[in-house]
Amino acid sequence: MSESTAAREAPRTVLEAWFAGAPADPAAALGQAAARARERAFVVLPLGLQAETDARELASLHAAIALQSVRHGRPMAPTVLLSAGPVLHNGAAAGAADFLLALALSLDENPLIHAWASGAGVPADAGGTENSGYWIGPDTIRRSLAAGLQPGAILARGEAPTLFAALGDAVAPTARSGHVLRAILICMA
Repeated sequence: MSESTAAREAPRTVLEAWFAGAPADPAAALGQAAARARERAFVVLPLGLQAETDARELASLHAAIALQSVRHGRPMAPTVLLSAGPVLHNGAAAGAADFLLALALSLDENPLIHAWASGAGVPADAGGTENSGYWIGPDTIRRSLAAGLQPGAILARGEAPTLFAALGDAVAPTARSGHVLRAILICMA
């Protein structure tokens, strides 16, 4: 494994472990993730269960919170923002991929922020994907452009799962409750 791959995998492994075996109930899943994060001395910022929201609006809000934390060095320890709730794309049910791609575009490749989300994807029989877990790192947009993908256009078309599949950043799904579980990891320098 190359050094850049290993560096990308470390936060991914941590985030996936926090949600491993997560209960179907989103509040319980967030509680489990928060407990596991605190065991590893992470500061937990619980954003809780959120109402059905457009993926781009929600990602913009989450990115602003994460970027503000990084800019002001608060808190001074590694931090995770945790939230859950249904996601929309152009008024229709969407999933974790739409939220994460919008988040990656909003974070502008910040080297300290990684994120993971799973659950509530569009069902396969409706043109979606069975794999509803996804991961972003600081290099997601750069890697997608290098692969000839256009992330903004892909998001606009509602085809975010295809980008993550092409990058190898689709992970095993965790939740099937109608909610997307979201974790944004801020690795303080």
